[in-house]
Amino acid sequence: MRLPSRTPRIVVLASLCAMLAACGEKLEERAAREAAARDPTVTISGDEAVVVPAWQPAPVQIAIGDEPKVLAEAQAALDAGKLFGGDRDAMPLLLELRARMPDDPDIARTHARAVAMLIDEGDAALARMDTDPNGLRRAHEVGEVGRTAAADAPSVRAYLSRVDAADASVQLDHRGERELRAGRLGEGKDRGALQYFREALEKRPGDARAAQGIAAVESALIRRAEDAAARADFVQA
Repeated sequence: MRLPSRTPRIVVLASLCAMLAACGEKLEERAAREAAARDPTVTISGDEAVVVPAWQPAPVQIAIGDEPKVLAEAQAALDAGKLFGGDRDAMPLLLELRARMPDDPDIARTHARAVAMLIDEGDAALARMDTDPNGLRRAHEVGEVGRTAAADAPSVRAYLSRVDAADASVQLDHRGERELRAGRLGEGKDRGALQYFREALEKRPGDARAAQGIAAVESALIRRAEDAAARADFVQA
């Protein structure tokens, strides 16, 4: 078709460019979705969000007939404490072995041992949360491995519940600190810092941050009482 003038040609070219750009955007969006599916993340909401990549075991190549040899390799990795960080660590090897030989008792026992060690490592990370800023993140990393390796195991479900409680305690600590800074201590009927810190301790007994918050509330209450007494407001004091 012959175009009658220069202006329509420009319009047509502009339309073609817009169509190409739209197609490019759709391709980019599709690529982004595919990338997200390959590398999902778990986000814990709060003032200090924990973003942990969902664990995906590295592909493991096992030649037919090498299963006993690979099982021995996985057991040696467990003995060395190598659970999931590398391609030839215990958990990736065991998952491939279980997929191939789901009824093998030796593989099942070794896998159960690996899961127990995994939970021990996660609980240790939770226990050092108060002194290690990366403790909660490590606990989540362990949890993601547990979801992939043994999602239905009662021990894994119980561990994930402990991680959830730790998340909740961190968020409650944040809220308590905000209330404390705002002077809303919670000494009356209104919900305030004291209530948040107490709830944090219920979620995670031994939460040092919550205990410090309660001590800070006590100090603030004493100061408030002293100020009221200095004004001769003894009822308030």
